[in-house]
Amino acid sequence: MTTRGTDRPYADELIDLGLTRDADNIPTLVRALKSEQVQVRIAAVRALGWLRKPTVAALLLPMLNDQEPAVRRWTASSLALCGQMASASMLRASMADESSPVVRASIARALGWLGDQGSVDDLSRWALHDSCGQVRGASLQALIRLNTPLDLAFLLTACDDPDSAVRIQALRGLAHGSGKEIESTLDACVLDPDPHIRVFAIRALVAIGAARAREHCLLALQDSNPGVRCAGLIGIRDGAFKLDGAILLPCLQDSHPEVRQQARLTKSAAEFSRVETERS
Repeated sequence: MTTRGTDRPYADELIDLGLTRDADNIPTLVRALKSEQVQVRIAAVRALGWLRKPTVAALLLPMLNDQEPAVRRWTASSLALCGQMASASMLRASMADESSPVVRASIARALGWLGDQGSVDDLSRWALHDSCGQVRGASLQALIRLNTPLDLAFLLTACDDPDSAVRIQALRGLAHGSGKEIESTLDACVLDPDPHIRVFAIRALVAIGAARAREHCLLALQDSNPGVRCAGLIGIRDGAFKLDGAILLPCLQDSHPEVRQQARLTKSAAEFSRVETERS
């Protein structure tokens, strides 16, 4: 489906309407919610969210019952953008009958984005007991966003969860703690087969000032994954770790452009720190 006089997809034009943040476009977007085409309904839902108008929430809520999971998923995200706290109770209620893991995870994240403290009990239950790792991870992410005090034993156990989404969020939670038990867990996580886990473990080690943070950052520079190498370079900067400039030479010549960029930034930060130390 396209609009007259153009071959641009109608869904793309709806997205443009949302990006204008102009409330005058609401009637057009609401009509598009009734389209038979899934991509058009998704575009309309997303565009309404981008308007960031609290009054739009009431128009979006019925779309939580759309027959297509993708529409329901984007509806939850758009409701979060509207910032209407009253939507939280409807989002929680929709979880009872929702079967799609992707939609359930989107709802959990939306509750965190809304900042709804009334969702803490539900999010805690889903983080602990939901059968889907994606939902457990999204619920834990929402709890962290809500600054909910999290049980250390739970976070440490979550670091062994079979789903990487849960392990990543557990590492984010541990980044706010301290202690030998946390450090030993993070030391193990930097060896995880999943490079995303290794990245978040390095971030957490630096954030808590772990004894072996510098060592792990330096080891990360030799990792096979460019994202992990970047995490090591960023960790060196954030931790203000002293290092021999020669260590950076391989990274400055790395095959990946982002690694080279981070290496240059780390080299500049180290040189600036050295000059400041000499001046003092």
